[in-house]
Amino acid sequence: IAEHNGVRHLHHGGFHVQGEQNAGFLGIIDLLVKKVAQCLFAHVHGINHRDFYICHFLLRIADGQERIDPERLNLFVIDLHRAQIRRRTPERWLIKDLASLYYSSVNIGLTKQDVLRFIRRYTGRPLRQALVDRRFWHLVKRRAIGLHVRDAGCRPNLPI
Repeated sequence: IAEHNGVRHLHHGGFHVQGEQNAGFLGIIDLLVKKVAQCLFAHVHGINHRDFYICHFLLRIADGQERIDPERLNLFVIDLHRAQIRRRTPERWLIKDLASLYYSSVNIGLTKQDVLRFIRRYTGRPLRQALVDRRFWHLVKRRAIGLHVRDAGCRPNLPI
């Protein structure tokens, strides 16, 4: 995580949550999942990022990582110059944005619960209803795997 004036750049391997036992820290992860899903609310309004990797998020932590306060946590999306705006976001661009985010998050230690929580928050529906469209989520996963194979030369260990 690169830091500039309390703003941290989330990127590959830069924000690890795996093995954390601190309940407060896990609450922060839940909040991050919620905020990232809210960023993708733009999809509903016909906006897609086109380059939606975790490195395009900046996290403002006012008092340092040791004392993260959920009330003072701000998440910013950068590089919006590539965004596309239409009446409705085509499915292929939804898949691309979600797969890019999933692929770029593979090394930060997200659990199956984190991914399912994200899906629930992204869709705004109870998990059972959110997972009804298995084809869509399978395409997201397949694209994320393809990105990882292309860049790392091996299949990733995805939580779901």
